[in-house]
Order: sequence, then C-alpha cells, then structure tokens
Amino acid sequence: MDACSTIFRSATRFLLLLSTIAGLAVAQHPTLDSLRAALPGTSGKARLAILFRLANGLEDINPKEAIAHGAEGIELAIALGDSASLATLYSSAAYCYSTIGEFTTAIEFGNRSLGVATALQDKKLIASANSTLGIASVYIGQYSYALEHHLIALRLREELGLVDAQARTLNNIGLVYHNLGQYDNAITYYNRAIERRGFPTDSVRVIRFLHNIGFSEFKRGHLDEAERLHTLALRISERIKYEGDVAYALFNLGLIATERKEYAAALRQLERARSLYRGLSRKHGIVQTSNAIGIVQLHLKRQDRAIEAFKEAAAIAKTTRVPDQLVVSYDQLHRIYAARGDLKRSFEYFKQYAAAKDSVFNTKESERLASLAVSLERLKFQREVDSLNQQQQLATLTLEKSRIQTNLLLVGAVSLLVIVGALYRANRLTKRSKELVERKNAELGRLNTELQTSINEVKTLSGLLPICSGCKKIRNDRGYWEQLESYIMTHSEAEFTHGLCPDCLAKFYPEYIKRKDAADV
Repeated sequence: MDACSTIFRSATRFLLLLSTIAGLAVAQHPTLDSLRAALPGTSGKARLAILFRLANGLEDINPKEAIAHGAEGIELAIALGDSASLATLYSSAAYCYSTIGEFTTAIEFGNRSLGVATALQDKKLIASANSTLGIASVYIGQYSYALEHHLIALRLREELGLVDAQARTLNNIGLVYHNLGQYDNAITYYNRAIERRGFPTDSVRVIRFLHNIGFSEFKRGHLDEAERLHTLALRISERIKYEGDVAYALFNLGLIATERKEYAAALRQLERARSLYRGLSRKHGIVQTSNAIGIVQLHLKRQDRAIEAFKEAAAIAKTTRVPDQLVVSYDQLHRIYAARGDLKRSFEYFKQYAAAKDSVFNTKESERLASLAVSLERLKFQREVDSLNQQQQLATLTLEKSRIQTNLLLVGAVSLLVIVGALYRANRLTKRSKELVERKNAELGRLNTELQTSINEVKTLSGLLPICSGCKKIRNDRGYWEQLESYIMTHSEAEFTHGLCPDCLAKFYPEYIKRKDAADV
C-alpha cells in the first residue's frame, strides 16, 4: 500500500472522534432553526442578513431550501443596492443548482456572480464566482474551463492570503483531474490541500475529502482502502444527517461491491442511493446510480430491469447536459437490444450513442484546441516579455559590470599603494625593533652574568653580632663564645692568614724591634 493510504489509515481514529463530536454539534442545526424563526416580521437589511445566512448555511444540507431563501435574498439585495451580497447570493445559487443537477442554471448564476464581482473589482468575490463556475463546469464535462476557473480562483486566493479558500480550490482542482481519470494527479492535489490548511476539521469537508480519496483509490484498484474510506464517510454522514453525502457514500460502496462481483449487495446499496437522490431531486446522482444499477442488473441476467434503469438515466442525462453518462446509457441499450436480436432498436440507440460520443469528443477536442491556443498565445506573449526583460536586464548588467570593474580597479590601485606603504613602514619598524631587542638582550645577558658572579663571590652576614669588649670573641647561635676569625670563616667564604701589626709586634716582641732598629742603623 502506498504512503497516501498509510496516512489515511493513521487518521481513522481522529476521524471517528471528530464525527462523533460533529454529530452532537450540528445534527439539529440550532442556528439555522433560530434563523428560520427570526425571519418572519423582519424587513430591509435585517431580513437580507438572515436570508444571506440561511442560503449559505443550507447549501449542503437542503439545496432547494437554500435556493428559495437565496432567490428572495437576491431580489432584496437588488432593491437595497447591496452588490456584495448580491454577488455572494448568485454564487450560492450557482452552487446549489449544481448540487441538484441544474447545471445550465448553475452556470448562468455563476456568470451573474462573476459579472457583479468584476464590476465591484472585489478579488475575493471574483475568486468565489470562478470557483463556483469551475464546480459546475466539471459536472457537464467542460474540464478545461473548470481548470481555468479554479486556477484563477487559486491565484486570487493566494494573492489575498486566504489559506482555507486556497485549500478548497486545490481540492477542486483535484476533482478536475479525478474526472479526467488522472487519479494520481488528483491525489497529489488532495494532499496539497491538506498541506495548505491541515487535515479538514469540519464534518462536511471531512466527508468530501474521504469521498474524493476513496474514489481515486477505487479507480487505482485499491478496493479495501476505498471501501474503508467510503464506509467512514457514510458513518459521519448518517450521524449528521446529510442525506446527499449518505447517498454518494452508498453509490461508491455499490461500485466497489460490483467490482468484487457481489451483485446482490451492490444492488441494495445503489437502489438505496438512488432513492435518496430522488427524494433530494439530485438529477446527476439519479443518472449515475441508474446507470450503475443497469450494469448490476445485466450481471444478474435481468435485461428488462437493466433497460428500465438505462432509459431513466438517459432521459435525465439528456435534459441536464451530462454527456458522459448519456454515452454510457445509449451504449448499454444498443448492446442489450443487439443481444436480443432487435436490430432496429439496437441501431437506433447506436446512432444516438455515436452522436453523444461525437458530441463529447468534439466538445473536449474544441476545449483542448481552445486551451492550446490560449496557452500558445500566453506563451508567445510571455516569451516576448521575457525576451525584452532579458535584453533590458543584460544591458543593465553590462553597465553595472563596467562600473563595478572600474571601481574595483581604482580601489585596487589605491589599496595596493596603501598596502605597499604599510608593508615598507612595518618592515622598518620590525628591523628597528629587532636591533633594539638584540641590544637589550645582550645588555641583559651581561648584567645577569655580573650579578651571578657577585652572588657566587659574596656571602653576607646580617643582623647584630654579640662581641666581647675585651677579647673580641663572638657568641654564636648556640651560646658559645668563639674567636672572631673562626666565626667569620664559618659564616662566610673569607679565609684568614695570621700576622702581627706594628703595635702588637712592639708589644709582644720588643727585643725583635730593638734588633731590627740596630740593624737598620
């Protein structure tokens, strides 16, 4: 299973919790009931405000009632000159008519909304009108127009920063690819819608999201994942009593059962879906389910019931401009009558089938050619603009390059001179500093040598020395008296040689003095 399916499996618990909360919160629609009760007796702007809220609030719940309130609101908005409300009410009516299968009327109201919004130059209303036209265009198979409208809506909503509206538009673009059969692209846009706004939090968006992904998974052959998503959508729809979404969930589950060849179960689900669509007067849903029922009846070998279902689908599809479904109906009818041997009827339906198919092909082909022509014109114009812009940018860049190069040369020359001067001065200072350091080091070395010599040669005596006044002996630190020369030799590096001074010589050796004197005479 791919990453996309894994993401939705992990979100199941969240969705179940959300559906429970939503069922409690909106099942009774207390706000809408209070608006209905407040409507009688009001007039003017107050009545328009209530009609406006009812029309918008009932779009998904009861489109017919929404259309009725919207019609009165449109008349009142015209009378009051409220163009902004008028544009929104037109858009709401277009959406509701698309829901019940009145696609021609839907497009008419969508164009009215776009006209009023354009006159107002209101980008938000213009985006809303384009979005509504895109939705209606998908139903009638005009996919290129649908995509164009949605792209306009997306561009405006991105410009206005309307994140939630952007997510809705991305989802609608996914639906276009969905109807074109490009299911991988459809899922890509559904995921982009989630990335833009996050996982949907209101019940209606959750249901639609599950339906979109579920149908894409069905077309990709992932039946289990498709059934899980549509079943979850069915539970939520039943809890909040949205019968249109209940019908669509049953329709999808019927298709899955048919693919699995579980024809009895498929028939029950499809017939229940068609019954709900009939009660809601949703013609597109009736067409789809009738064709699907016809196919199941064929598998069950019930040709008469199949013919009945296909004829009903063809009649509604023809009046509501649903060419793709009309092709299915006529194709099946001509095959059934051919199998029965009724070649006349088979040929009649074949001609109608061929005409319907040609109509679909020609419509799509003309849309494709128109789209290509527009794209080519846009591409040509864009290329011309790009070419002019490139030439202008190239000239500007050339001038800027020349100016920058000139400035760089000047700056480089000045910088070079400054650098050379700085280097010369730094070299001189370095040389002088080196000579000074060498002299100082030499002087310091000489002084250190002299100091060390002095330290080695001198051992000093310090403090008070107790000396005898008579014999001149010195008392040492142990309290003993010792000769002066002995003490000094002990506490210094001095050595003594003994002799007699003249006075002591005369005192101790007078005879020697006398003999010396006599000899000198």
